Amino acid sequence: MAIQTSKTLQKALGDYNEHGIDLISIRVTHPTSTTALEKEKFQKRLVHLACNVMYMKKKHQSHPKYHDYKVVINDVINLEAAVEADVDGIHVKEKDVDQIPFIKEHLRKEKMKKGNLEKIIIGTSAHSIVAGISNYENFEPDYMFVGTCYLTQSHPEKNQDDLEGPLLPARVKNEIRLAANNADRDEGKTPIIFAIGGIEKSNCHEPVSMGADGVAVIRSVMQAPDPKQSTMDIKSEMRNAVLNVGCNQ
Repeated sequence: MAIQTSKTLQKALGDYNEHGIDLISIRVTHPTSTTALEKEKFQKRLVHLACNVMYMKKKHQSHPKYHDYKVVINDVINLEAAVEADVDGIHVKEKDVDQIPFIKEHLRKEKMKKGNLEKIIIGTSAHSIVAGISNYENFEPDYMFVGTCYLTQSHPEKNQDDLEGPLLPARVKNEIRLAANNADRDEGKTPIIFAIGGIEKSNCHEPVSMGADGVAVIRSVMQAPDPKQSTMDIKSEMRNAVLNVGCNQ
């Protein structure tokens, strides 16, 4: 698992992340077995994968044209794996947002022990405007995945009528900025909003043209025959969407 995933990421990132990927969220499925041995094996595999990605990042950082990206591990259950691999942070599931203050403090202390003073990255998800505003006002995450925008294998239980749609990320972003302005908070510190859910080359332009800051993808890159080309295509479609919006204003 670790070797194949690392190789796919390496292809997508290129020599120095020349296509401007901003975030890598390591998202894994825990084993159904609850034995201590299986949990230990899973933990080792996850740490191995995360360490490989961080090693790859360090190599990229030595390139003079390096474009910075952050690496997080998904789910608070993997907090200790994040500490051991010394990744940039954690993606906290929406149901666990109340644990964000503890997670931030725990990661801060652990990173200080290692002399790592870099900013800790905390992200979460939102499936409604109310949740997005609440997440921002109470926990100030660095980014949010907002969706589900389109049909996706990640949420097979959702049909077309259950989707939040490609407009929601922009609506969450706008409402958060309004809340920040009303509370005299720094709008520059509002979270980055990534559209998520069924995003691919053919539709990535839609949420971005509506106002999302970017998109989050899984299969469109990780299962693509050519991950690098897929990344290039998606970034190109998003750039064109932003330019078209600018031209029409």
